[in-house]
Amino acid sequence: MSKIPLSLLDLYKAAEVVAKQFDRTIESVFDPCGLILNSPPLQGYYWCTPKNAITFASTGGDGVHYSYLDVPDCNLGCGPIVMTMPANDQLNFVVAETLEEFLGLGFHVGWFALEQIAYEPDWAISYFSGSHEEAKTYQQDRLLPLRNELNFKYIALDLARIDALTCKYAQYLRVPLEPQ
Repeated sequence: MSKIPLSLLDLYKAAEVVAKQFDRTIESVFDPCGLILNSPPLQGYYWCTPKNAITFASTGGDGVHYSYLDVPDCNLGCGPIVMTMPANDQLNFVVAETLEEFLGLGFHVGWFALEQIAYEPDWAISYFSGSHEEAKTYQQDRLLPLRNELNFKYIALDLARIDALTCKYAQYLRVPLEPQ
């Protein structure tokens, strides 16, 4: 993937607008929401990041990060989003088919806890289902302007969908068997 997907460019533009409101960089403005942006996106973020992916954000915890997966016949406006979890037995989950779907998963609480689909799936379903007392004011302060800038909608976290997407795109997850 040599070019940055168009929807990712839109995310960076939105981050610029929101960052000015909070006197932050575009990389750090969504940190409270578990979305520390890499600008520009990086290739080969961790040994277990798919080789045909560009990493656009990390959560700031345990090396968990999010990447666009390069798949054939996919234009620059789309592409599945992979969550890579270096500390987990299953290293990669395809969590969304588009960036818009990915953003919708974090609509209420951000993306930091998305890794819980591997550890506490029932809790994750509940947590991502709506605004929780656990969703801090500072998270909401960042999520609201992001939603306004990109106009994305809530997407329910669905483990069966993540399993189906991970299976659908498994053939494109080019990951070494061991650290190099």
